[in-house]
Amino acid sequence: RDLVRSRGLGDVYKRQMQAAFVAVVPGLVSIIIGVWVIWQIAAKRSPNAVAFAVVGVWLMGPCVAMLQSWYFGLALTELSLIQLFGWSIGWSLYFALSPRVALTYGTPRGKRIAEGLEM
Repeated sequence: RDLVRSRGLGDVYKRQMQAAFVAVVPGLVSIIIGVWVIWQIAAKRSPNAVAFAVVGVWLMGPCVAMLQSWYFGLALTELSLIQLFGWSIGWSLYFALSPRVALTYGTPRGKRIAEGLEM
């Protein structure tokens, strides 16, 4: 008879639950942040909504992907990094530079555009 005690099923299930938790939670957090960003942009229409949207885009994309790849020990491919950072940079530039966004959300730049001081 072996003297080494085998692990019980409880230990196996516990490890599986921890792995599932880590796999699912970042995705759920990303969804919650996405809904919050959409609510800020659609309902609030305040200058702060633009800043919240930029932060949310970065949290939902690159941050979640890098956290998951670190935890699971997986390398992100060059293409996935280009896509993640490309989308985040693109949306950040749109929110920061678009006159439509500035006017819609009443940012200081939008006020200058409305007064004809800037284009």
